[in-house]
Amino acid sequence: MSEKRLRNTATVLIFPLIDYNTGEYYTGTWAGLTNATIEAYHWSDGVAPQALSIAATPEQLGSTGLWQLALTASELNVASQYIIIKFDADELAAQGITIDLVDSLVETIAGQIKAKTDLIPASPATSAQVAACLQTTDPDLATILSKVSALPADPASNTTVNTRLASADYTAPDNASITAIKEKTDNLPDDPASDTLVNTRLASADYTAPDNAGITAIKEKTDNLPDDPASNTTVNTRLASADYTAPDNAGITAIKEKTDNLPASPANESTLSNGINTIRADIAEIDGSGGTGDNSDVLAAIAALNNLSVDDILANQSIKDALTVLIGNHVISGSTLTHSRTGADNVAFTVTSSSKARV
Repeated sequence: MSEKRLRNTATVLIFPLIDYNTGEYYTGTWAGLTNATIEAYHWSDGVAPQALSIAATPEQLGSTGLWQLALTASELNVASQYIIIKFDADELAAQGITIDLVDSLVETIAGQIKAKTDLIPASPATSAQVAACLQTTDPDLATILSKVSALPADPASNTTVNTRLASADYTAPDNASITAIKEKTDNLPDDPASDTLVNTRLASADYTAPDNAGITAIKEKTDNLPDDPASNTTVNTRLASADYTAPDNAGITAIKEKTDNLPASPANESTLSNGINTIRADIAEIDGSGGTGDNSDVLAAIAALNNLSVDDILANQSIKDALTVLIGNHVISGSTLTHSRTGADNVAFTVTSSSKARV
């Protein structure tokens, strides 16, 4: 198919697209075609073709099967003589349109006239010869007209028809076998595995069933494991059974019996030592060697030793009873303290200090 168009002038091409499977006009959509492409080249006689970019895509005129393609002025602004545009898709018979570029309408009209005159024979019949033919021949004009009317808009040439498959060479498809094949392929997944991939999988002969009884026995053991079982290294740092010594609970009980008698805040060693020293000094004064010799010094010393006041001691009957033993006469000679109390019972006792004694 060839068209003449003005160079550097926008234009529209009108053409059919032929369905590859039916041979009829294609009336679908361009977007619905598979692998649809548009290729264009421009060239001149003796010059190699060069690729040409076409921006638009074909659009169908209604649902007629006739299509239009808009070409811009810049697309037609090439120095070459010819442009060919090829349309192709899986559903289409490949076809192309050749554009003969001209620089003026005069050239276009002249080309059209030439196309007509090229059909005139070298020695056309004279009017007399034509008249003679009409007088001696009685053509069946009605039959000719019916034949011409039945011709399609683009009748195929004999050359084109001869390239088509002859009826004698046609073999009908084995549709029964095709149906059987389809029943099998319908069961295939969307991404069937290759033979190579399947061969890398475990063979049935190499399969060993799991020892489920053994697995169950193992599970019975592992079910008893805590969520965070200790490691062997951690266990090895724990005390061994052979190194364990049981506590002397009887001794601990005896100690507790003693410590239960301690006050809530027993005097520390410094306080105790200071209190004892105070008692020593007070006792030294009691013997008439410079002290007052009254009982208040003894009470104050005992109160200081026990973190108490003199009033606390006098308010406690058991402490007062103990003090009645201490209140009396005191005589110190070297390391010996002799105490005697004047009264009905004439109580007397002697305390001898050693190097280990605190008082």
